Amino acid sequence: MEAFLKHVAYGWHGPLLVDQGFLSHLGWAFAVPLLGFWLGGRRWLRIAAFAWIANALWRELFEEALDATTTSDLVSRIAPVLLLVAIDAVRTRALATQAS
Repeated sequence: MEAFLKHVAYGWHGPLLVDQGFLSHLGWAFAVPLLGFWLGGRRWLRIAAFAWIANALWRELFEEALDATTTSDLVSRIAPVLLLVAIDAVRTRALATQAS
């Protein structure tokens, strides 16, 4: 059963050539900014998000060899962070219009 679940979770190579670190990238990309939010609110969410994006770009473009999975690795590391920042921005704007 474990081998089947590992294949289902990690073995999919679709049009983005998703590699085995895909789920790990998604998990950390959500966890790091949310940890920043937990530590210091909106400001630290953005600081942690920027730090994670900078780290992702550094790791994928400079430390690791460019290959077929570089694009999917960048997307899986950066897209969740941008989603969290966008949700925070929309939520903040909605709260500001309610207060007016």
